[in-house]
Amino acid sequence: MILREQAKDIDLVLTDIVMPTFNGMSLYNKIQETNPDLPLVFMTGYPLDAETRSQLEEQSVTLLQKPLTLETIARTLRKALDRQ
Repeated sequence: MILREQAKDIDLVLTDIVMPTFNGMSLYNKIQETNPDLPLVFMTGYPLDAETRSQLEEQSVTLLQKPLTLETIARTLRKALDRQ
């Protein structure tokens, strides 16, 4: 897994929460196992159910709702990096 092999070179993960073969919460759990301090920002164009939204809030994971502007993405990523 790239995350393990290149952990020192990764400052932040930006990913969609809905993916074809791997869901975002599974990815979150893998990241927590290997590097719990690594900032993670999810994005989605889908409405999230209450359970998923609650899990994200409990874990203090940032969520970006599509459609997005470059300014919103940049500001959110900067905040996530600054919290590190």
